[in-house]
Amino acid sequence: MRPGDWVDQARCARPEYRDLEWVQGHKSSATKHELVRTRKQLGEICSACPVVVECREFAERTQATIGFWGGKNFNYRFSVRR
Repeated sequence: MRPGDWVDQARCARPEYRDLEWVQGHKSSATKHELVRTRKQLGEICSACPVVVECREFAERTQATIGFWGGKNFNYRFSVRR
């Protein structure tokens, strides 16, 4: 697999997931409850992704500061304070 090819294999690249907030990277007025539900959904999508490791490694290597990469939250908005 050439560098970058993993992106084409990512589950989030499928059309049915492209409108999710983590892919678009836009801000919303979602409530904490909605963010928790979204984070759970994103985790489920990542857990079945064939390139989850490559994705997480890319985000860590490029020091991602926003989004959900390789099953890991890189976005403070998904964090819920208790």
